[in-house]
Amino acid sequence: MWEASNGTMMRSFTIHEAEVKSICTFVDGTRALSCDDAGVMHIWNLYYGDDPNQADLITTMSNIKGPLYLGLNDSVLIGYNAKNLKEMNIWSLIENKLTVKTKVYHNEEIVCYCANKTGTVLVTGSMDQSLKIWQIDTGFLTQILVGHDDVVTCCCVSEDGKVVISGGQDKHIYIWDVQTGAVKRSITAKSVISAVQITFDNSLILSADQDGWLEAWSTETSKMYSSFNTHRQISNVIVSNDASRILILLTETAQLPILCLHNTPANMTIRQERRTKRIQSASSYASNGSEMPETNQDTLSVKTQANNKPNEIKPPPQETYNEQTNGNKPQQQSTPPPPPPQNGPISTSSVTSIKSSQPSKKSMMCSIF
Repeated sequence: MWEASNGTMMRSFTIHEAEVKSICTFVDGTRALSCDDAGVMHIWNLYYGDDPNQADLITTMSNIKGPLYLGLNDSVLIGYNAKNLKEMNIWSLIENKLTVKTKVYHNEEIVCYCANKTGTVLVTGSMDQSLKIWQIDTGFLTQILVGHDDVVTCCCVSEDGKVVISGGQDKHIYIWDVQTGAVKRSITAKSVISAVQITFDNSLILSADQDGWLEAWSTETSKMYSSFNTHRQISNVIVSNDASRILILLTETAQLPILCLHNTPANMTIRQERRTKRIQSASSYASNGSEMPETNQDTLSVKTQANNKPNEIKPPPQETYNEQTNGNKPQQQSTPPPPPPQNGPISTSSVTSIKSSQPSKKSMMCSIF
């Protein structure tokens, strides 16, 4: 266990006899569940006594294979059936006890799956080159997506459940319309796709391949915004809501890089929403005649506009000419023009001054954080 704020290790203990494949924490912040390669899952307390090398096991179950998905309300658990890799189970989790709620299946082995955070939509990808969309509550199959020419290696679903992204061994990335089952966009990569993710506002796709390339794409135009090579094979990608922070899981290395991606549509959308909220808040102060707080630059600019007082126009100063100039107006010194703007990457400190909602490829920047 690690302290997230400073990276300090808090506890270290062993409760599994095989390689750990998945860890999920409960909403209450006191419990966690973990699953190993042998199909054994433990539910245990995060904090137990003063001994940092001991863990308090609550319950143990078998024949469950990770990775696991735990719903936001801690009532639904999704995982592989260790005895049959063509099936996945959806369990109801009540008082640390699992009960099989329903099953989902493919004709061949299920390679990948993804569920949205609200726990309404489940997407599964298989070696049979198809994807299936399921309702988590009922287990009903709502859509079958067919288009890949090889094994589907990764998939993800948008938070609103309207868009599915998939990648495969055929080096293709497909953007699917969940309602119709049709392909909206397709992207051809240079290597086998190992991971895909979509931002919270559905504006940006992140894809990773076996050659170590991480690439950012537009969901509307399928154009590449930025790319970054990790020089290691990428097995998984986790992205923040505004795509400003990207966590990458690399194979055969002990490093866990965090990338910083600037000036994406997702960045600008969220920042514009925050700016709009500040302006609305400032306008409400002005309309009520209340005193405006003077700690925010945006608030101060709105305050000036809300008062709507015309600026005082002063007459130009009277020009006088002395005898040394013989009554002629002295020549004014010309000032050099301002330097032209640079075309390089834009840093995060100047993001708020950008007004374009669609940044060019040159304005994207990806860096190690």
